[in-house]
Amino acid sequence: AADLRAALLDTGIEPVVVVEETPDVDEPLTEETPSFARSQRGWLLPAMFILLVATAVTVAGLLLRETAVRSDGTSTSAPELTTPPPTPLAVDEAVPFDPFGTDGENDRLAPDAIDGDAASGWNTEGYDLRTFGTKSGVGLALELGTAYDVASVRIDGSTNGWNGEIHVVDAATPLSEFDPNQSTPAAEFRDMRGPRDLPLDSVGVTSGERVVIWITDLGEASDDGRHRVELREVEVFGSP
Repeated sequence: AADLRAALLDTGIEPVVVVEETPDVDEPLTEETPSFARSQRGWLLPAMFILLVATAVTVAGLLLRETAVRSDGTSTSAPELTTPPPTPLAVDEAVPFDPFGTDGENDRLAPDAIDGDAASGWNTEGYDLRTFGTKSGVGLALELGTAYDVASVRIDGSTNGWNGEIHVVDAATPLSEFDPNQSTPAAEFRDMRGPRDLPLDSVGVTSGERVVIWITDLGEASDDGRHRVELREVEVFGSP
């Protein structure tokens, strides 16, 4: 190489020096390197969309559940209509009910069964048999004057183990046409021996303007050997 350079110098020709250019590391590459977000865009955006939809559905479901049912099981979207608690109902009149007899049943004593005084009362006539013999029963009708939902009847009466039924009758059926033998009682009771609260069932009719206490068994005989039932005080409970 030294001989060649000396020969070139002798000819007067300057040697050409080739310098390789080193790329500047500070200069940006001409081809753009894709960013992480741009390279992952193909799957990231759909995944985010699905996540947002699932979250919205979950939140909506929880809100609907909270609106419909609280933790105690009651509705919060609207107050529930509740039935007022039973209260004593005014009885306009007490009427002896003897559909299978002809001469009444101590009619003059009927008001004493609803006068608020347990020292007085209404009683049936005396019968030789506790099951009446010639008829299926007698009773006392309590006229309410307007229709009520009857919840219970409180009877303070004889202590001789008598039996009976309670019927609720609407105003469309006159008392003279009501047949307790063809009606489903709202309550049945046995062996009555003093005051008792008698709740009405949902089997028979419980809404109406008239309550009939129907006596089917007069119980044990009195001292005179005859069978009778006394109703000293009767109260009806219900709501409009």
